[in-house]
Amino acid sequence: ASSEDSSSLFNLKEEINFAEACWCFLILLTATIIIETFTEWIEWVLQGKGHFLVIVNKVYKEVMILGLISFLLFCSEQGPLLDDLDHSWIISFEFAHILLFFIGISFCLLSVVVCVLVSRGRRSWDAYERYDIQELTAYFAAKKNHTLKFLSGFTPKGQAVQFRLLKHVFIRSHKLPPEFHFQEYVHNVMLNNVDQVLDVEWTSWLAVALFTLAAGLFNMLYEWQVMPEPGESGSHSSSSTEESAQESVHRWLTEEGGSSMMSPPPPDDTGMDPGMLHQRHVMGLFVLPGLGLLALEIVCLLIIKNAVTRVLKAELFPNASSTITMDSQVALLSSLEQKPKSAEIPDKEGSNEQSGDKQATQERTTA
Repeated sequence: ASSEDSSSLFNLKEEINFAEACWCFLILLTATIIIETFTEWIEWVLQGKGHFLVIVNKVYKEVMILGLISFLLFCSEQGPLLDDLDHSWIISFEFAHILLFFIGISFCLLSVVVCVLVSRGRRSWDAYERYDIQELTAYFAAKKNHTLKFLSGFTPKGQAVQFRLLKHVFIRSHKLPPEFHFQEYVHNVMLNNVDQVLDVEWTSWLAVALFTLAAGLFNMLYEWQVMPEPGESGSHSSSSTEESAQESVHRWLTEEGGSSMMSPPPPDDTGMDPGMLHQRHVMGLFVLPGLGLLALEIVCLLIIKNAVTRVLKAELFPNASSTITMDSQVALLSSLEQKPKSAEIPDKEGSNEQSGDKQATQERTTA
């Protein structure tokens, strides 16, 4: 980005090879055709699925915005706007450029994962309805251990029992006909929620900007606190060691093949093993985020399980003093599905009215 850099697009000191430029143009044109064909194929596959087409269009919109911002950053790096800035600022601009690219890739992957999960959820809900009640009863009756009974609630058959109980609760609460398609309703609600989540508004970007600003201020405050006082002789050796380590890493990033982030840095004068530093770098980059996502998924699963159990206990087991077991849930589901549809889970007011009608009939008969 400096005026002395002959590789800059706007500061070329030699003529461009026209043949090489034509080959590069053909490569980019081929990549454009492949991407265009792929997007048209996605739209053809999603014909008749309005919600998924809306999600795809929102992904196109966000990727276009991120690509435009990335192009502006590239022009700023290659142009004369950054000539008067320090080298650290230029490195920061390049980091922001790469970060925007990874944000766009992560957004696309997140959209694909969400669509796949929604489709899998719909297929799972349809499979829950195909389970026979005798099969479910025999499955949970075979679990003699209390721990196995609890863990069986996380299996597909346990989820099928709770899903069908929730269906009965929903139909009763909203006074819907028994033939109401509960799976289709839940699927449409989830797609509407996905549309709202993927609709990135300016408030979301403002929140990201404020978070980035807070992180930068916190980093500046931390560096200001750990900065040694002038005249302190005790911290001279440690500060010189840290400076030598920083200079070694900076030299590796800028001069000695820093483009390969997976290659270990060269040894320094700090006495630390570069191989160990590289292993820690790789672990912090891949292993720890994966473990964090796994722990987050387990916590979310337990929270959803607890919420479903609370709803079932409040609606179907109001007199239960302890946690409802899977045996009691299967028994209630069996009794509900063996009854005629019109007699499905009468509410408290309906049961009181029925008892009053019976008493009036008995009084008339006695009179």
